[in-house]
Amino acid sequence: MSSDATAAVKVRIHLLGPFTVERDDQPIPPDAWERRRAFELLQLLAISPGGRLSRNELIDLLWPEKDSAGGANNLHRAIHDLRKVIGSDAIRVEKSAVRLGDGVWVDVAEFEKLIGDADFDRRTGALAMYGELCAGSAMSERIALERDHLRQKFIDAALGVVPHVISRDKHRAIDLLRRVLAADATNEQALRLLMRCLADGGRRAEALRQYAECKRALREQLDAAPSAQTTALFDTLAKEEETPPRPQLLGWQRVARRLLGSGQPPATRGRSEALALIDEFTSGNAGVLLLVGEAGIGKTHAAVEGARLAAARGSVLFCTAALEFERAIPYGPFVEAWNDHLRASSLGIEHNPFIGFSPTPDGNPQEDKLRLFESARQSLEALAGSSTIYFVLDDLHFADESSLHLFHYLARAARTMPLLLVGTYRDEEVALNPPLNALASSLYRERLGVRVALDRLDREATRSLIDDRLGRNVSDDTLTAIYRLTEGNPFFTEEVVQSMRDDIDASPAVPADLASFITDRVQRLGTDVEQLLTAAAVIGQSFDFDLARAVAGLGAGGVRALELGLAARLIEEDEPRYRFRHGLVRESLHQRISRVRKRELHEAVANAMESATPDLVEDLALHLRKAGKPERALPYLMASAFRAAARLGLAEAVNFLRQALVAMDELKLPPDEQRFQVLLRLGQMNLALSNLDSAVEELDAAASLARTDGWRPSANERAEARRYASLALITGGKLEEANARLEEAMNDLSGEATSPQYPHVLYHLAQLRWHEGRHREAYRVAERCLREAERQGDPQLIANGYEILSLSCHSLGEWKSGVEFEERRRALVGSTVDVAQAFDVHL
Repeated sequence: MSSDATAAVKVRIHLLGPFTVERDDQPIPPDAWERRRAFELLQLLAISPGGRLSRNELIDLLWPEKDSAGGANNLHRAIHDLRKVIGSDAIRVEKSAVRLGDGVWVDVAEFEKLIGDADFDRRTGALAMYGELCAGSAMSERIALERDHLRQKFIDAALGVVPHVISRDKHRAIDLLRRVLAADATNEQALRLLMRCLADGGRRAEALRQYAECKRALREQLDAAPSAQTTALFDTLAKEEETPPRPQLLGWQRVARRLLGSGQPPATRGRSEALALIDEFTSGNAGVLLLVGEAGIGKTHAAVEGARLAAARGSVLFCTAALEFERAIPYGPFVEAWNDHLRASSLGIEHNPFIGFSPTPDGNPQEDKLRLFESARQSLEALAGSSTIYFVLDDLHFADESSLHLFHYLARAARTMPLLLVGTYRDEEVALNPPLNALASSLYRERLGVRVALDRLDREATRSLIDDRLGRNVSDDTLTAIYRLTEGNPFFTEEVVQSMRDDIDASPAVPADLASFITDRVQRLGTDVEQLLTAAAVIGQSFDFDLARAVAGLGAGGVRALELGLAARLIEEDEPRYRFRHGLVRESLHQRISRVRKRELHEAVANAMESATPDLVEDLALHLRKAGKPERALPYLMASAFRAAARLGLAEAVNFLRQALVAMDELKLPPDEQRFQVLLRLGQMNLALSNLDSAVEELDAAASLARTDGWRPSANERAEARRYASLALITGGKLEEANARLEEAMNDLSGEATSPQYPHVLYHLAQLRWHEGRHREAYRVAERCLREAERQGDPQLIANGYEILSLSCHSLGEWKSGVEFEERRRALVGSTVDVAQAFDVHL
């Protein structure tokens, strides 16, 4: 299939809209299609990648009830009929496949090529091509799926370009938004944009009518009401009121204060090329910017400069920073970003999507996770109104894995929503941080972000930086001495200047390495300051003063030590807490503490926290582990794991549970119910994360636990572990091993027919038989599963039985019975699973 020069095209296939075919610029009349299978064959080839499908695929799609010989005969006849209509050169028959000829042009292929083009005019040209796939035609399942796929592509692309269209031609924007709503009458983002365009053009009554239409569609199609954001816009337009101006406290100085410790940071020096790229980035309304470089190179400063430029262009600002000692808390940076914005906006905590979110009881963790991510995206849109969002996540290398997943989700969302997403990270951390490496690789592979690498300053830029900080020019000798030590790293240059401020023209006598330079600065401020900041370095990048003072053993002198640290710009206020001005300050202090002293300080931190803030279980678990107190850490590790799982932070929960196992081993605890539960939960979470080998290993270990005194998990517990292991093995395609686990589970339950695990095991056994192609046996096992489920009265288990019965009937060609079973399943639990599609074993 080719979409090259149109002069070479002999056959043109139009699927976007009514299905029509032209040959040599002449439309083929409808009565030329003597047999329905000929144009169905053409449609299937036209919507397939490269215009090509294997013979077996075509037979399965067009004649699923036929055996291979009968299907091959039918396919041969359909190809013959099709060639009679459009010409023999338009259809190529290969050994194992059928494809469209090189002179065939297909509008769907052209649409998909242009819709992903970076050029604005080509994308809008693709949007003009779009119509509903094969509109008015009877739909096969394959056509229906492709129709939905193309409709969503059109909607996403249209919403991505509409802000640019609005700025150029509001009338074109209105037409485009009406087309989006024609494709999806419940799309509230398009509705809000259309209402604003109509109202801005003086067509307020039309905007209100459009709201009424969408409200009706939401009620009829989704049994839902318009969102609060949409209703608020309607109320505003109905009262003919303008949106009030945003308060000044939402300006870029807030971002500077949050990330740099000062609402008026000094000018950036030696970054003209990077600043030009940042200026270009903020002039758009969507995209991802990654600011990368070594520690202290000025990544955060550059992100704040972007906030200043974005604010000047009317963007709404969000900012947050990941902290090393908080990476165990799922979504911690994002929770704080919302809290910060809500405080600045005088809005209540109920607007934070992470606070009020509740996973579905016994639901799919991955589906709940996507629901949370979508809730966060919608919240951003609601809080931003019609403005572009500029969102900074500083220090991605310290972020928890769940936050990195959400960053990736928002990066994809930036294709279709007005979001400028900015992340900073140390490039030397990527190879040491697998989740960050995965994120960086995915953003590059999917072409989601612009990467700006910041290098060290040259000699003259360093001179400008020093002059700025001192308010006067320095001698060449002083510049040479400072540049020799700092090698152009901006943060270290500032540290040296701060230290030498009183005698800047003298040749600096400094230690050989910069970590020593920072610790020497601290020591010169006195013993109290050194003790306070050393305790704070053990607590983390951000710390509570009273906690640090208690750990340092300081009384009234602690306040004076705090003030000296603030005056020396080693730490800064971060109300109501304090933090090190830069991570390198904390790291320099922390690495100088001896191993024994660190353990003592971590235990002192935990002791102080247990009496003051016992609910901070993640921090207590961390400090007690580092203090070498596994017996005290274990209950906090367990509590942290369950809290992380409840927040949909499965990767963080897995980490806590593995630490719990290490603590049990250090304590030489014999196998017991707690170890079984840890291994079971580990296996289930790794299964949800698709870490299949780990899941099987942990679940097998749980099922085989035993003690010398005869203790072992109950039959019900062993069966539960083994059925989850079988599910992981089915997912990985290891059917024989899965069968062995299920046979063991059935042996565990022999004589335990009333066990709540029995119908679950039968369900997975039926799944397995279906995957093995033993459809009649799968049907019989599913009948047993259904009987047991009905005896227990569990609607979800009953629905599982109907699900496999329906699948088996479809596979056996008993379509009517399959449809009846599916209708029964839907009557119980709704239409969340389409059993006519390939079976999905990822729970």
